[in-house]
Amino acid sequence: MIDLWQRQFGHPAHISFRAGPGGLPVALLEHEGAQAEVCVHGAQALHYRPAGGEEGLWLSRARW
Repeated sequence: MIDLWQRQFGHPAHISFRAGPGGLPVALLEHEGAQAEVCVHGAQALHYRPAGGEEGLWLSRARW
């Protein structure tokens, strides 16, 4: 499924997909130095860092 999403929706410089925690698919988004990771199922934000900034989300290690 991840390969299919990568082919259909991926963009070499901005959008890619990988298996995340528990094998759930995660979208990796990058634009002008900002980065985010979003779980495809449920749109849960896992990571966010604005361009030139520090991590913008804090998640407990017990999140999984």
